Amino acid sequence: KDFDFYITEVSITEPRKEAVDFSDPYYRSPLVLLAVDGSPVFEAKTLEDLRQYTFGAQVGTVYYTYITEVIKPKKDPLIFNTNADSLQALVNGQTDADLQSLQIAQYVVSDAQFPQLGMVGVLPGGETDLGMVFEKGSALVPYVNKALQSLKDDGTLDALINEWLPVPADLSQIAE
Repeated sequence: KDFDFYITEVSITEPRKEAVDFSDPYYRSPLVLLAVDGSPVFEAKTLEDLRQYTFGAQVGTVYYTYITEVIKPKKDPLIFNTNADSLQALVNGQTDADLQSLQIAQYVVSDAQFPQLGMVGVLPGGETDLGMVFEKGSALVPYVNKALQSLKDDGTLDALINEWLPVPADLSQIAE
């Protein structure tokens, strides 16, 4: 690799911690349910309402884990190699619903690639902590955590989150 750490939307999970080191969390991202605009999925108000639908998810993601362990749909979710494949399956009608982090969902519904999709709502208990990824045993982690703490302490991180990652006020909450 030609980099010291990786920063993009990576959820901190226990299995991942076995392979890599993470910084302290820099953001807590809600999970959002996506569906094709006009789909009956938009009528769902609870997790029970969602169990009848077919879901798609990228392999190895927190999305897949949430689908199988929390929503527990009647049909096994379809698994895809990438988020883009999962979203394309939704557009193609192979699945009824898809999960993404809020930021990916906001981008997807505003992007010309998937104009047919909309955000149904935020899923309960689906928040994930995001962190920077380092090689196991990296000496950089404490220094990055100190810098991150400084950004938290002086309000810079909150200001950036409020400017660039706001939660839409009109986004409904799916109930347990």
